[in-house]
Amino acid sequence: MAKVYFVHGDEPLLCDEYVTSILPANSEINRYDMRETDVGDIIMDASQVSLFGGENKTLILNNCYFLGSEKALSDKDNARLIEFMNSEDQTVLIFRYPKPDKRKKLYKELMKTATIFEGATKTYPEKWLIDRAKKYNMKLTDPAASKMVLELGTSLYLLDSELIKVSNRYPNAPKITDNMLSDILSRTLESNVFKLIEKIMYRKPDSIDLLQDLLTTGNDEVSILILIARQLRMMEQVKIAQVTKQPNPMKEHHYAIQKAGEQASNYRLEQIQSMLSEVAELDLKFKRGQVDKTIALETLILSWI
Repeated sequence: MAKVYFVHGDEPLLCDEYVTSILPANSEINRYDMRETDVGDIIMDASQVSLFGGENKTLILNNCYFLGSEKALSDKDNARLIEFMNSEDQTVLIFRYPKPDKRKKLYKELMKTATIFEGATKTYPEKWLIDRAKKYNMKLTDPAASKMVLELGTSLYLLDSELIKVSNRYPNAPKITDNMLSDILSRTLESNVFKLIEKIMYRKPDSIDLLQDLLTTGNDEVSILILIARQLRMMEQVKIAQVTKQPNPMKEHHYAIQKAGEQASNYRLEQIQSMLSEVAELDLKFKRGQVDKTIALETLILSWI
């Protein structure tokens, strides 16, 4: 019987590493994009003797769109695949698709016959980062992991590549702290806007210079305004929790809440809420096309600093 795997999930790094881990030794490995390949070609390849003299073949079927909500396979192709999966052939079949449609007939067959792996997005990528850092002989502190997730997002491929950069910069450091990361991490829109907000909230005159850099490198005013609004809302929630002495209800990263608290300490609650109102008003003007977005955003920031 063919050995069948089904690999799905939103986190490509976990899926890729799992596929690598299950590849058999002495096997010819062929990869296919199923958006460009007929089922008949797959079955023909599997039935042919390996050109490299291996004991068997491994076929990696990427982009199996027919397992998702897109167009289904024909009944004939569906039946051919299922028949092959249940045959005595020694081929290893690895189906890959991020978000399967559980109603599909082939999906139900895979649930019965295949080994299933889900590369799910990490709810707490900080824990994954700390564990992953050990692979590079590093001890990553909790604040450092939080800083990386806050500034880079949750893509494990990006986080992993940044860990490699950190390990190259500090090969013998006993531990990696958040302060050691300041000039190492790649600059995403979120991390650059985070720095912009830091400058704005501390009323730094070079805020406008950083804003212009962001706009020059292809970032748009709407995205920047949305991230500014998110930070202000976080500051508002921190301030309310401080004033009412109630637990903070936010589910943001600890590092983000800590930074928002530091920024909020320079403002009264009424000031933060006034700034939020100004952002909402500007957002409405953006949508109505009433202002030049760049000039309006610069003017708002200048009024705050």
